[in-house]
Amino acid sequence: MLVSIVGCVALIGTAGKALDEGMTAASAESQQAEDDRNAPREVKAGKAFTVGSHKTLAGWAVKQDTSLGDAQFNVTGKVKNGSHATSTAFIHFKFIDSSGEVLGSVECSSGDLEPGQTQALTCISDGKYGKYKTVTAEATF
Repeated sequence: MLVSIVGCVALIGTAGKALDEGMTAASAESQQAEDDRNAPREVKAGKAFTVGSHKTLAGWAVKQDTSLGDAQFNVTGKVKNGSHATSTAFIHFKFIDSSGEVLGSVECSSGDLEPGQTQALTCISDGKYGKYKTVTAEATF
């Protein structure tokens, strides 16, 4: 009987360790997936994309803004909160020319959005407007 009890305890301990290792690996994979959702990615003006828990809706646009003198990049569009909690969007756009130089960037945000709510982005530009080849977007916090 003692051998049965010791064997059962050993089996439970081994199963618990394996379960814990599996949960740790799943947690690391989940964190990697979360990091990838926030990582910079190439986007195309007008096409919907998701960073973090927010979807930038189709129809967003890159504009030339001259309201402060020199022409600067500006972004207009709307985001939708795709999470199950109240959340604020923070999106960083970079405009890159054919040589790889960053010509300008635009920081955009929303207010606090309940799950499923949509709002127009509020954006602040940095850098002079110029001919760009690529636009990247990433979630910033």
